[in-house]
Amino acid sequence: MRYDAFISYRHSDLDMYIAKKIHKGLETFKVPRPVAKKSGKKSIKRVFRDQEELPIGSDLGENIEGALRGSEFLLVICSPRTPESYWVQKEIETFIQMHGREHVLAILIEGEPDQSFPQQILVNEEGNPVEPLAADVRGRSRKEIDRKLRTKLMRLAAPILHCSYDDLRQRHRERRMRKMMSVAAGVAVLGLAFGVYSAYNAAMIRRNYQEKQINQSKYLAQTSLELFRYGDRQSAVLVALEALPSEGNDRPYVASAQYALSEALRSYDTGNVIGMDRSLAHDQPVASFCFDVSGERLVSIDRGQYIYVWNLNTGELLLKCMPELNDSGYVKSPMAAQLYGDNLIIAEDSGLRCVNLEGEEEWRLTDLE
Repeated sequence: MRYDAFISYRHSDLDMYIAKKIHKGLETFKVPRPVAKKSGKKSIKRVFRDQEELPIGSDLGENIEGALRGSEFLLVICSPRTPESYWVQKEIETFIQMHGREHVLAILIEGEPDQSFPQQILVNEEGNPVEPLAADVRGRSRKEIDRKLRTKLMRLAAPILHCSYDDLRQRHRERRMRKMMSVAAGVAVLGLAFGVYSAYNAAMIRRNYQEKQINQSKYLAQTSLELFRYGDRQSAVLVALEALPSEGNDRPYVASAQYALSEALRSYDTGNVIGMDRSLAHDQPVASFCFDVSGERLVSIDRGQYIYVWNLNTGELLLKCMPELNDSGYVKSPMAAQLYGDNLIIAEDSGLRCVNLEGEEEWRLTDLE
């Protein structure tokens, strides 16, 4: 039977705990799609972990030896208790003889490397020192060890998946980002759906509220008409006003309430409303005004004797003509002013004068009799 990895460990409490964690972590490791496509391995399918401590002096047995022969990698859980284990050393020796030492990975869980690594993985066949360390998960508590295991697991998975650790970490990070984005998108969709649902509920509540207000206004309008028929005009007016929208009262408009108020006041809307188109601002109250023949321009005179020319289509002031003074220093009062084309003819006690729309005098006639 083929195995992706064989876990060798001392059957003591902490060593067994971490061996189980690594076993489960590798077999449930989610391989990023780009890594699986590149390496051809979609998952780490089988990891061998012996459950029983073999008695000292016996052979490895067909089961253990077959598992070592069928395993691609050997994972050695290393603690100060490991070098004392005859069977861990035996498993390392057997694996190296079968596959070489390149696929031996050491996980340091306690102590220092020179205290915790068996001699078989500290030096090679020529006696030269080697560095087999794949992951360091040492911690002051199991909680800290668990936290380190979650991050170091990729260092063990990378060689088993035939990819570099950096590539696996990057792909894993990208997968997590996509997952987080998917979750965020899902939350956004749920939020939008909840918002639409809330808006619909709010609209329905407001609609029901308005329908109740309309029915109430109709009832008040009917009550107002009945009060008026009984001769209580004042109460009829007050009830009708209560049924109509007003400042501080946002109830919808109901025509029957308007009719009830009109009946109580004996005042009816004819529909003829005079509205303001635009305002022509003067310095003083207007004394007189007249239109030109086209009806598009207006000449006005205020009480200060200023003469104005207006464009009625735009409300633009075309000319503002100051009054003249006589020899005694008094203001000459214009009797009339009229537009002829682009010239303004002004009639005064002393005669006529013509001014263009630039305010320049064109001609003057005096002493007319």
